[in-house]
Amino acid sequence: MINMEKTKGNVKIGICFGGYNPMHQGHLDCILKAKKECDYVFVVICGYENEPRAFVNFDTRVCTIKDFIETKLNDPDNCKNLFCFGINDTELGIGESESEENWDIWLDELFRKINDILRKYGKESHDFSRGSTSKSNSIVQVNKNRDNVTFYIGEKRYKEALDKRHIGSELVGIDTNGNRINNISATEVRNNPFKYWNRITPPFRPFMTKRILITGTASEGKSTLVRDLSTYFDTTYVKEEGKRIMIERGLNDQILTYDNFQEFLDKQMLALDNALNSPHNKGFVFSDTDNLITLMYAKSYSTIPEFAFSEDDYIRLKEYYEKNFHNKNKWDKIFIIVPHGKFVDDGVRYMGHSSLRERFNHFSTLLDLLLEYDMIEEIELLYGNYYENFISVRDYVNNNIIQK
Repeated sequence: MINMEKTKGNVKIGICFGGYNPMHQGHLDCILKAKKECDYVFVVICGYENEPRAFVNFDTRVCTIKDFIETKLNDPDNCKNLFCFGINDTELGIGESESEENWDIWLDELFRKINDILRKYGKESHDFSRGSTSKSNSIVQVNKNRDNVTFYIGEKRYKEALDKRHIGSELVGIDTNGNRINNISATEVRNNPFKYWNRITPPFRPFMTKRILITGTASEGKSTLVRDLSTYFDTTYVKEEGKRIMIERGLNDQILTYDNFQEFLDKQMLALDNALNSPHNKGFVFSDTDNLITLMYAKSYSTIPEFAFSEDDYIRLKEYYEKNFHNKNKWDKIFIIVPHGKFVDDGVRYMGHSSLRERFNHFSTLLDLLLEYDMIEEIELLYGNYYENFISVRDYVNNNIIQK
């Protein structure tokens, strides 16, 4: 709720706009300055459909920033004074061009939306769009020349466009020579997220995290490799949820049902989400297996008559995977350990599949699933012993993420 005492007479309104693709500390410089200097601040996300440089779609970006504004920037002990909304240029019928006509169309929409918000929260009507004043009960007044509106921006060309329209603006984070003081831009962040990791606002870090999957058949040393890599790089990792649940409940492969496998899929994705959102996420996470491994085992077990899981169950499970997880199940790099060595009996694994031949059958099934779901290009096979495989993954991270 707006503090109605604050709205008597003219109020100062700050506007911060941008693509926020992603939101970073440079954007916060503008927003926090506006928050301290203005009565109300409007954070406006700009964008259009199918942006080639967008790493997350427009609607998701708007929702993410709205939530961040509400939970982190609005003061819970005072009345709300920060508001957030998006303007979709595609819906306005304008492109990315910063033509004079597009600026005028965009500004009209901007002030219309601000007017709607102030009317909703302050029971007032402010006709910004043509510079006139309309008020229902003399609480808030936007003066005719828009003198109480200030844009907080980080680009000179925006200031020039606003100056032409006699709209107040303030360059933030730019020195007298036109250089950025807080030298960061969304383009630089997108090109090298790891370099700027601590300057990206936390809600956007999961979208920019490099996901590294280490997978393969049972008893190949995946868990140890993932755990040691996460320790080496001091980042978070994802455990194999299916195996954890089976050990916790005393289950074995022969008695697993459709409900068990569905739970494995759900919990594995939840574990990945938790790792991506963890404060220990340093810009990349390792995962010990993923949902395709669950499908790999499910497909194999569905063909064994004495197992509880049937071929009809597998069809249902595959449909569930495709509906709920396939589009989320994306990896930047997939390392697959080629079957080798001795199969360890841990009391959970089905020893009927312990031979090297059976493990290669599973391996082949896994490759088929990766091919079916268009993940084959991200694959690198690991043929070495434990330390050789560790070095392969370590060097990939150093050369492609950290030293990029």
